[in-house]
Amino acid sequence: MLKEREHFEKHTAEHTVTVERDDGLYRHLRCQKPGTWIYGFDIVTWPGYLAFVGDVGDFVFSRTRDMFEFFRGQSPNPDYWSEKLRGPGPAHEAVLDFDHDAFMRAAREHGLDAWDTPFNAQEAARLLVEGGVDPYDLPKMVRYSTQFLFACHAIPWAIERYDEAKS
Repeated sequence: MLKEREHFEKHTAEHTVTVERDDGLYRHLRCQKPGTWIYGFDIVTWPGYLAFVGDVGDFVFSRTRDMFEFFRGQSPNPDYWSEKLRGPGPAHEAVLDFDHDAFMRAAREHGLDAWDTPFNAQEAARLLVEGGVDPYDLPKMVRYSTQFLFACHAIPWAIERYDEAKS
């Protein structure tokens, strides 16, 4: 998570937080570097929900009535937070990307040449099994997307700035 934290800090170093709306559980924070929307994002809440929308992706979470309380003061927890995503189908799977490095490690570990470049974890698993790897020995070949990890850092960061402005 350190790499992702550094990525977030690098791209938000000049960001400011503007409170567009602050009406109880109805809030709207705009977070951006003045004059540009690159890596900009909004956080919008209403009872039971928090939406993160912006340049790097869109995510809607639901867990508690006041979602600021849910995220406030927390370190990013992508495993747990992905379970709180709302969307069509299993939303937590939508934030996973194929981990090509895990595929390459598994191929090397089992003495296989990386003869093909798979496009997803299912294709990678097929190639490894065809190469003789026991299906029960397949590694996890997915990781959280850069966009989701950015949001996991951004939400507590923005809430902390909001709290600072309120006090």
